[in-house]
Formats: sequence, C-alpha cells, structure tokens
Amino acid sequence: FGDADATVDGIVEQLRGGNAAMLCGNKYASPVLEKCIATLGSRFQRALVANLFQCMHDEVLCALLNDNYANYVVQALIDECGPECLDVIAARISSVQPLVQYGRKLLQRIQKRTQGGFKTGHKSDKW
Repeated sequence: FGDADATVDGIVEQLRGGNAAMLCGNKYASPVLEKCIATLGSRFQRALVANLFQCMHDEVLCALLNDNYANYVVQALIDECGPECLDVIAARISSVQPLVQYGRKLLQRIQKRTQGGFKTGHKSDKW
C-alpha cells in the first residue's frame, strides 16, 4: 500500500473543513472512523479530536454528541486516545453537558478511564 505515514496524512487531510463531523454522523462512515481510531494511532486520534472538539461551535458539537452514530465515534476516542486528547474532550463535553443527552455518561466514562489508567477499552464496554 505504500508509505503508511502518507496514508494517514491523506486521511487526516480529508477530515478538515467539517468533513469529520459529517463522517461521524454517517451510518456507514462512523464504523470506519471507529476502526481508524483503533488502528491508525495517536496522530490520527489527535487530528480527529482537533477537528471535532477544538474547531467546532457549541451548537454543532451538541448535535454531534446527540447523534446516535457520532456518539459511538466519541466513545471510541475516549477508549483509545491519550491523556492530552482526553483533557480536550472532557473540557468541551463539560462546557455543553447540560445540552447533551449522554453528556454525563461520557464524562463518567472519561473519569473511569483516567482513574483506571490508559489501557485500550473494549467494544463490549459500550452502553
């Protein structure tokens, strides 16, 4: 397939400009993003967190977090990403938590993960 770094760079480039949010909410694209989160590593995870949590307005973030498919992508990020990304995710979810149906559960999941160390989560842990 060629250079793995070039492949990750190409995928990250596709996430810019709002594409990440659109893909997260898509029935067929969200499982692909979940797989990318698990297999492509921290560089992809940081890029996705930056596109979803650092660049979005509160209204768009609330819609994303309330979306059935996007919620699973966020859970995958919480399960797989490192502490620096978890801090960003927790801060942004906290800021909109009253407007998000599962905001409290997502924050509890982050808290559980940070207390238990940074091991890979299990797919069976999803609610």
